[in-house]
Amino acid sequence: MSARSQSDALGLRRDLVCLICAGEAARVGRAASMRGAVTYDMASCPDCGFAFIVEPRTDFENLYDDDYYRGAGFDPSVDYAAEQDERTVRVHEWAGVLAVVRSLHARPIRTWLDYGCGYGGLVSYLRRNGVDAVGHDIGHPADHARSVGVSFVSESDLPGHNGRYDVITAIEVLEHAIDPIELLESFRDLLAPDGLVFVTTGNAERHRRALTEWRYVAPEVHVSYFEPRTLRRAYQSVGLEPVDVGHRRGMQQIMQYKILKALGRHRREAWHRVIPWSLVSRLADRREGVSAQPAARQPR
Repeated sequence: MSARSQSDALGLRRDLVCLICAGEAARVGRAASMRGAVTYDMASCPDCGFAFIVEPRTDFENLYDDDYYRGAGFDPSVDYAAEQDERTVRVHEWAGVLAVVRSLHARPIRTWLDYGCGYGGLVSYLRRNGVDAVGHDIGHPADHARSVGVSFVSESDLPGHNGRYDVITAIEVLEHAIDPIELLESFRDLLAPDGLVFVTTGNAERHRRALTEWRYVAPEVHVSYFEPRTLRRAYQSVGLEPVDVGHRRGMQQIMQYKILKALGRHRREAWHRVIPWSLVSRLADRREGVSAQPAARQPR
């Protein structure tokens, strides 16, 4: 995000104008930090359901440092360092994302960008499975991805890739965006005709009545929250066509990863195989509404 657009976005937030639909938002309470006693004003738009931290922190180098990616930062559920190979439970998410995307994108996938790739685990998994995938991130994860040989696109090179990608994934990324519309505009520009955007992000609809108590709220780093109707409206505002996902092939594996992560399990273990994942994942998805969040397609 440019300094000017970031400043504009922050100005809109202070005025409680919704960045998705330009409606008037209202404060809904104060969200507590996961570290210490600091709290942050949180607001929500009744017209489109977008919720956000009113004055988010922008000292990104401090927020997204090495500790953050090792699970010792402002979101302790993150631990990329512990989940980087197929011996870990993260492989369930990677396999699920690939299966969901293949079921949504009928044509052969020639090029795939994983935006916000972190340490590059999904990119490496995709390439091992025959997909020409590259990653993009900034700061510490970008340095790490390059150091371990992950196929990578830099911030400076990204604008030259407009119209290139059949698929863009943003796995747990949108909630970090101060200006999600600007981010979705960049996805639109990078997509090839009929290209697909697939995202995962928490479903705020299920927690509308008590947003500040939602476990997903980590106000230093999760600053934007979406209901399915919010995402549909955001996609449409940038010229993308919303696509229903639902509990299709691959979603079971995504939910399996999320459940094991919530249980604090990082390594794959034999006892995981005795769990009836088909039933358990569907029940968990029904509760959290993960598959209710839409994907989007670039018009031909």
